[in-house]
Amino acid sequence: MIRRDFIQAEIAKLAQALAKILGLKAVGNTQEAEGLINKLLLNDFDLELDNLLLLDEDQFKKLLADRKYPPQKLDLLSQFLLESISPFQPTPKTFHLLDHILLIYQILEQEHHTQSFENLSRKQNILQFLNQNEQHG
Repeated sequence: MIRRDFIQAEIAKLAQALAKILGLKAVGNTQEAEGLINKLLLNDFDLELDNLLLLDEDQFKKLLADRKYPPQKLDLLSQFLLESISPFQPTPKTFHLLDHILLIYQILEQEHHTQSFENLSRKQNILQFLNQNEQHG
């Protein structure tokens, strides 16, 4: 019970941080938003964005399996990664992180049996962007 309460408190804190990031981006303060994303990835997920870019799909999947994030935290990770590259630009960084985000959605759907309309919409937007940019893959 204590662990579940701790996880719920952690998820609530991350959701508030995501709202702050969205607010910063909305007012054009992208540098502060990016700094907050990097800080949260490091402090709350023990991940560095630059290191994620070095991982292929299998390595990223193993990392996620080893970390055993609960579904809610995994979903928030996908949102932080998505915000780190929004709006999408056709760059190797964007393509690589979009592949990681799609993998997170796959894990949420297949292993955690979790799906949301928001993630389905995000997935559709990602796939549309990737299909429009043929240099990917």
